[in-house]
Amino acid sequence: MTKFSLYCAVVTSLLFSSRASADIYSCKDSAGHLHSSDQPMPECVDKPTQVYRDNGIIKNQLTGALTPEQRRQAEQQEQQRAAAATELESVHKEQRYLLAHYPTEQDVELMRQKALSQVLAKIAAEKQALETAQLALDKNHQDQRLLAPGSNALVMAKLSSDDLTQTIKQAQHLIDTFQAEQANINREYDRIHKRYTEIVLSGKYVTSR
Repeated sequence: MTKFSLYCAVVTSLLFSSRASADIYSCKDSAGHLHSSDQPMPECVDKPTQVYRDNGIIKNQLTGALTPEQRRQAEQQEQQRAAAATELESVHKEQRYLLAHYPTEQDVELMRQKALSQVLAKIAAEKQALETAQLALDKNHQDQRLLAPGSNALVMAKLSSDDLTQTIKQAQHLIDTFQAEQANINREYDRIHKRYTEIVLSGKYVTSR
């Protein structure tokens, strides 16, 4: 073998050895067509690319550069994911609160009745006070008809009438206030019962530990 022939054989051997050990780049274009080469390709610039060793094992995976639209979509998806995670944690927090305060559905109604009993007792007391004052005022008006005009007794009866009228107004005001409180309590426990049904009884949400 001449020196030139030996040189060519060595170069050829090195070239084949180099190509045999070269990495293979592979990706799919927007149409779904597979492209492969022993060097990066223009078709794969902005596409996820797998880099294989010569033995077929993946050496690396390149994500590719995102276009502005792809970046916008990725950011939007991340924002939606974060919002969904926040909402889920909020629901789990509410679930833990409801279970801590109302172990069963019956406990919701028991607490409603307990809260209402105090307000209903106040309403009953004020209604009794109003009725008593009204009866006294009616009797006062009857008595005034029997008193002499300009007498001290008539003056005192009229002052008493004014006091009773004020008492009646005050009692009615308190009744209205307590009845509004009663309505608020019912609305609040209606809301609690609704949420209890939605996130506890439905079994849709499971509290993370």
